[in-house]
Amino acid sequence: MTLFFWVTIIAQILATISIIFSILFPAHRIWPPDKSPSWKLYFMWFLFDISTIGIVVVGILDRGSLALPPWMQIVLGVPLSLGGIGFSLWSIIILGPSSTYGNEGTLVLHGPYHISRNPQYVGFIVALIGWSIVTSSWTTILAILVWIVPLVLIPLAEEPWLLKKHGSEYEEYLRKVPRFVSLKKSKQSPL
Repeated sequence: MTLFFWVTIIAQILATISIIFSILFPAHRIWPPDKSPSWKLYFMWFLFDISTIGIVVVGILDRGSLALPPWMQIVLGVPLSLGGIGFSLWSIIILGPSSTYGNEGTLVLHGPYHISRNPQYVGFIVALIGWSIVTSSWTTILAILVWIVPLVLIPLAEEPWLLKKHGSEYEEYLRKVPRFVSLKKSKQSPL
């Protein structure tokens, strides 16, 4: 379990460094990639996959170390996990797999993108929190806390790129839709 944990943490730290580099030096950014396919695309998705698979494996290997009551694992963890995964998948379907992988596409303003500019990340973070409850694992919680950092930072690397690609339409979207979620009612039409 220790090996999986440290490989996961190292991948997450590398992803965080890559995102911070992309924010600070947008002309030389790693994410979003300048073109597709590129080493930047494969590198970031490799780190993303290692981090995600690592969290799943660590959760399985360390399950029960937190000793949460089984009812909590089922009543809270399962719905959060499945709901987060469902919301992320819905977002991927609406945006399209090509745009999800950093390729150019049209600006999507409907579906989950009506309530969040980053619904894939929101859903994924919710699913991770649910997974930590389902597995009742200290090391999973720690790995998830480290993984949430680049997931929260990545929009800061993507937004300037999207603003450059979509101009005033994206500027208007920035004003109307929150980066993650908001409890305030949106002024944008639901379509």
